Amino acid sequence: MALLVERTRELERVVEELDQAQQRAELVQVAGALAHDVRNPLNVVGAHVALLLEEARSQGRPTATLELVSAKVGEAEAGLRRFLDLSRPTVLDLKPTALAGLLAGFQGFLRPKCAQAGVELLLSVEPGLPDARADGDALQRCLLDLCLNALQAAPPPRSLLLRAESRRFGVLLSVSDDGPGIPEGLLPSIFTPYASGRAGGTGLGLYSVRRLCRAMGGGIVAGNLHGRGSRFCVWLPAVPAPKEGT
Repeated sequence: MALLVERTRELERVVEELDQAQQRAELVQVAGALAHDVRNPLNVVGAHVALLLEEARSQGRPTATLELVSAKVGEAEAGLRRFLDLSRPTVLDLKPTALAGLLAGFQGFLRPKCAQAGVELLLSVEPGLPDARADGDALQRCLLDLCLNALQAAPPPRSLLLRAESRRFGVLLSVSDDGPGIPEGLLPSIFTPYASGRAGGTGLGLYSVRRLCRAMGGGIVAGNLHGRGSRFCVWLPAVPAPKEGT
């Protein structure tokens, strides 16, 4: 009898958890629909502000207020776009990915942006690095978010280092900088939604990065370096090299 009661209670807990999961899924769908409904008129507002700003500039009128409105509309659009991305299921194309070529291409893509900010972008790839099981596009989105976060710090770093190396648990990618570092009070919650140490930040970028890393079977951690700067470490599963003769 006691066993039956215990199993009944366990079943009740499972049903309650399923109900809560269903409710959360429905809430995400409703929130996503609401964000979509808000985004459309916001796009129209942004277009009108851009026209007014262009007209004011051509007539030599003050533009400070319009520039502020335009910037805030842009921030709101970016936040809504990020939220809509997060409200959709994560669908990835996981396959063996050669990181040396991917990182070299990413360095070439980001180097002009870094040069514009006066930041040197460095790359270090361990020789003979195994392929990682990853979605190449998703991984580059993660790296872009991490690098842009560093570039937007105040003051910005002098250099950014992308490093890829082999570990027993897989492949480790790190993004290190010599900037001001992560505020100690922010570190415990840095990957949670809406946690941001930057004015105007949505706090969804790093949450999205962690979500993608986990979806690829890996993860991410962050910390400050001794002295100055911060480091974000992404680990991914490695693809074993094929055995000779197979």
